[in-house]
Amino acid sequence: RMAKTIKRYCVLSEHSINAATLWIIASYGIDSFRIFAKLGITSPQKRCGKTTFLETISALCNRALLSSNLTAAVLFRVIEEWQPTLIVDEMDTFIEGNEELRGIINSGHNRKLAYVMRVEGDANTRTPRRFSTWTPTVLAKIGIFPDTIADRIVAILLERKMADDAVERLPANLDDRCLTIRRQ
Repeated sequence: RMAKTIKRYCVLSEHSINAATLWIIASYGIDSFRIFAKLGITSPQKRCGKTTFLETISALCNRALLSSNLTAAVLFRVIEEWQPTLIVDEMDTFIEGNEELRGIINSGHNRKLAYVMRVEGDANTRTPRRFSTWTPTVLAKIGIFPDTIADRIVAILLERKMADDAVERLPANLDDRCLTIRRQ
């Protein structure tokens, strides 16, 4: 049913639909893996259905949390607190030159190494703390990912919908419609 849902709203190759479906299913069992690749979605230009695909993924995966921008400081705290399936759009607008953020994203693919260390507290109570970066992560951007991220993703390249491609408009209540699928 997941693959049919993706195909209903998104224009993707069968290979991409299968890869996305398997990745979504795996998001429910991340703690069973030692290595967990991120899902990397790229498009060569605007209007290729990236946002529609992300909304569809979020309706199907485990504990989706969507964002169109984030900082390094919030990234590891969100993961530590909730271990969501983190879905990040617009990576092309804030990843370039942000080496700290890229390092944190890179760290989350190997369970044993998926941690960052930070010091927390005020001047009188500063203590080191370890934060997890282990969580299913979807990254989406226009253009290609930096090499270190590209090496850790299952890549899905989107293309613009052609005139003869038939997909339905994404309903506003897709999360509700997919509740049974998520529960199964």
